[in-house]
Amino acid sequence: MVDVEVDQVWSLFRARVTATPGLSAVVDETGLALTWGEIAQRVEAVAGGLVRAGVTSNSHVSWQLPTSIDALTLALALCRLGVVQNPIIPMYRARELRTVLTEVRPSFLFVDDDPSGRVSVDAANEALNDWADDAPPRILTLSDLDLVGSEAPPPTPIEPGGPAWYCYTSGSTSAPKGAIHADRAPISAGRNYAEAMSLTTDDRFAIVFPFAHIGGMCNMVSAFLSGMTVYLPRRFDPNTTIPALQAYGLTIAGAGPPFFNMYLEEQRRAPA
Repeated sequence: MVDVEVDQVWSLFRARVTATPGLSAVVDETGLALTWGEIAQRVEAVAGGLVRAGVTSNSHVSWQLPTSIDALTLALALCRLGVVQNPIIPMYRARELRTVLTEVRPSFLFVDDDPSGRVSVDAANEALNDWADDAPPRILTLSDLDLVGSEAPPPTPIEPGGPAWYCYTSGSTSAPKGAIHADRAPISAGRNYAEAMSLTTDDRFAIVFPFAHIGGMCNMVSAFLSGMTVYLPRRFDPNTTIPALQAYGLTIAGAGPPFFNMYLEEQRRAPA
């Protein structure tokens, strides 16, 4: 466990990278596996690309990406730049997305590179149709960023206790409802989970719900503290994800009751 008392996600991530740069950090469903040091290199490159695209510490940036290494990298790059960010869960469509963007008023909206995905540029443009009052957010993908150039400026993480995350509920009963979190929120939740579960570098966890949910960064904080490896499936499908988790060697099955029920049902169907 990283023994550090911090109230900034960026500082906690850097503490993990410094402690174990060569340790396994994340694995995605394509089999891509990165160490903490390799994640840090990607974050630095994306942070530089964000600056060259015009993102500053005064910007508000929304992003709607599937659970992925790209989503994690972008979130950490924004933490590094001290940007207030607004993760948006991938299931939102034009109506919900427009509600969120109208309230947050971001300067930038990052979406998935895959044009056939749920969170494509076309879907974002539909949400911004007939945008009024001010300039709409600039829609970008990570592929649009210039990752080859001068380095990003020195880190300027969010002020302790200041707004860092604009997160929204599913909006299943009405329009999505937002909540503002400081970095202390995911750090407190992640630390409590890591300590309660006695997580170590031997553990293998999976974020099976959308990473853009507030729980995504909470779980990554647990990884920053413990050094466990995190599996990132783009979308949970019990027919494919559960076998993938078995092959991955999952040791901690987090998430919530619906996922636990699916795991148990799969176990009942498995041979004795």
